[in-house]
Amino acid sequence: MENIEEFKKNINIIKRDFYKSWGDIYIQFGFNNSIFDIASVELKKEENIENIKKIYENKKSLLNKELGLISSIRENMPPANVIVNISKSEDEIWSNISKNTKNQIKKGKSKGLEFVILSKDNINEFYDLWYKTLFGKGLSIPGRKEYFQLYDYLKENKVGDIFAVKLDGKLVAGSICIYSGDILYYVYGASDRDAGNIGQHQYLKYQLFIWAKEKGFKKIDLLGVAPAWNKSHSLAGVSDFKNSLGGDYIQYLGNYDLVFSDKVYKIYNTLKK
Repeated sequence: MENIEEFKKNINIIKRDFYKSWGDIYIQFGFNNSIFDIASVELKKEENIENIKKIYENKKSLLNKELGLISSIRENMPPANVIVNISKSEDEIWSNISKNTKNQIKKGKSKGLEFVILSKDNINEFYDLWYKTLFGKGLSIPGRKEYFQLYDYLKENKVGDIFAVKLDGKLVAGSICIYSGDILYYVYGASDRDAGNIGQHQYLKYQLFIWAKEKGFKKIDLLGVAPAWNKSHSLAGVSDFKNSLGGDYIQYLGNYDLVFSDKVYKIYNTLKK
């Protein structure tokens, strides 16, 4: 927090410009400043997790003391991330993947999974699987019209694709990815649980790594995981999978609220729970 005084000035400007009445409760900030990064495989060591947590708690305490910011009641961005360096050799990429995930990739290959980039003629199949995946988790997705608009934008501007793996012609896993410079961003994913445990999602990711490397990309950004120490976080399940792919875990400063009205904020916080 080298620029703490500049932060203070900006916080005061925000208070002046945005706190106008009792109905102005708070403003939320999401900081994607990296405060610690480590190879995901090193998260197996409890001392590393404790070290990350300690650094995070110290930064959080400083933000509260110096700027009056408190941990957000609701996150607007993932508090951590995993980025896979695919500029390495294929052997290095493979060696960094966890043993269990390697076994799943091998299983997918043995089952005859086929890696494809979807054309407009068959993107409805991915939408149906995506809807089924998120609906089962109580989440929502864009409407089919907006989905088609997204697909058209990605293809027309050459900034993304929908990747998938199929088994006997049926789509069993897929990912929407976007491109920016030499980075490929994994944005959305879906997997057919009815197909069974055939390594579809692991196989898809590995083939995506190899495809992206061949196309000249340097990194795969997996866009969000839970804090390494928080096993009850909503992203904890998917985090185990992403961390198994051999990338680097990055801890961000995270999400904070600047509270204007303490009493109303407490009421609002209670109602949100």
